[in-house]
Amino acid sequence: MGLRFHIRGQCLNILSYPEATE
Repeated sequence: MGLRFHIRGQCLNILSYPEATE
């Protein structure tokens, strides 16, 4: 899945990136 919003680090994954790297 690529629908994650990580604003605490710098990760805006919207079906583009494999996983959110914290």
